[in-house]
Amino acid sequence: MAQSVREMQNKLTEDLICNTFLGLLKEKQFNRISVADICRTANISRGTFYVHYRDINDLIDYINSWYIDAITPMICRVYEEPHSSENNLDILKDIMDILSSWPEYAITILGHEKGQGVIERVTELVLTKYIESLKARGDTVDMNDAMYRFSYSFYGGWGVFRQWCRNGLSDTPEQLMKYMRKIM
Repeated sequence: MAQSVREMQNKLTEDLICNTFLGLLKEKQFNRISVADICRTANISRGTFYVHYRDINDLIDYINSWYIDAITPMICRVYEEPHSSENNLDILKDIMDILSSWPEYAITILGHEKGQGVIERVTELVLTKYIESLKARGDTVDMNDAMYRFSYSFYGGWGVFRQWCRNGLSDTPEQLMKYMRKIM
């Protein structure tokens, strides 16, 4: 079904607000950006901002959803069919490529406390897919052992991602993959 003109205008306005916010992150620290800054830079009224978002935290939640939507197919790919750990690392590299193309988001949001909601959502998604894949195998699985393995690999991976974000994405995804291959 085709979008109405109003729906397209709303989407364009939301994109403008998000991109303006991300652009401001290049110039200012997160806690120094106000709704007024976003509105002035985007040349919109405060009312327009508030039609789309309750506050800056709501805007960040929306932006986090962009990221989740971008990486969800990659995460699902890991669990849809058997992969070697090398193939899974390639999928992680795809995720890092997304982050490196969006440095303001990665450094400011994922590298700090604002990324906690994303981490929780990704954890839930990955854990669900992991458990589904274990059940689909049909053999007896020690769930306690499986959960420890999951925790070790998943949270270790997130730790590497967050450290990379805190370091300002100073390493390329290829360099980061070299580090991760050494660990695995």
